[in-house]
Amino acid sequence: MEFVKAAKTAEIQAGGRKVVTIHGKEILIVNVGGAYHAIGNRCTHEDADLSKGPLEDNILTCPKHKAKFDVTNGKVVFRPKFWIWEMKLGDAPSYEVKVDGNDILLRL
Repeated sequence: MEFVKAAKTAEIQAGGRKVVTIHGKEILIVNVGGAYHAIGNRCTHEDADLSKGPLEDNILTCPKHKAKFDVTNGKVVFRPKFWIWEMKLGDAPSYEVKVDGNDILLRL
């Protein structure tokens, strides 16, 4: 797998985010305390746009049903419950990030 240029560091300030599409994959890049992380931008439950959800530290909340994902690794950290059943969803894809000068690179 190769690293691909995805963004410039100046485009994503601390606490910020940017959605990029590379090789047909919609990827969300976030800056958490100066460290860049990248996960798939679509919720694994019903395809909601994760970039629209609130980000608190490294936890991103889906704006549709409030599932929570850790942006450092894509893992689901909270599955909402509706009545007696727990929402079925998988982890978000996670991508390795490397900063080269002012460029943010992703390994796809």
